[in-house]
Amino acid sequence: MIRSRPKNTTLFSLSLFLIIAYGLGIWAWISLPHPAGMRILLPVIILLVALLVTIKVVSGYRTLEIDGDRWRVKRLINRSIKFTGRDIEWWKEIKISTAGSTYKQLQVYAGKGSTAKVSMQEHTGYEKVLKRLKTKHGAIEIKETP
Repeated sequence: MIRSRPKNTTLFSLSLFLIIAYGLGIWAWISLPHPAGMRILLPVIILLVALLVTIKVVSGYRTLEIDGDRWRVKRLINRSIKFTGRDIEWWKEIKISTAGSTYKQLQVYAGKGSTAKVSMQEHTGYEKVLKRLKTKHGAIEIKETP
């Protein structure tokens, strides 16, 4: 069984950011001696950004499990998506060159909106998923054109 889930370092850094953002927003709401407009505006902006990041993190948390020919994408909020290897219509590896390295992401499409995404920098088991796709489903890979 191959399991790809978000790395602990990714979750730790996002959690640390959210703790600091919520703490800063609450502190600004309680203790900043600004005029009435700024006293409300600054904490509201900080707390709104923290809330939007929280929603993005919780809705974007996905775990990909591959057991034989069965694929399952588990989510925290929405229902899980299940499909088999025969359902996969195409897959591709996206590579984006950055200043110091290359960002890599796998995208697997299994029809009817069933998409699984795994990135090398943010998920564990990236190489195992890539190897499985190349060996079992190499014929349906979409090549990226430079």
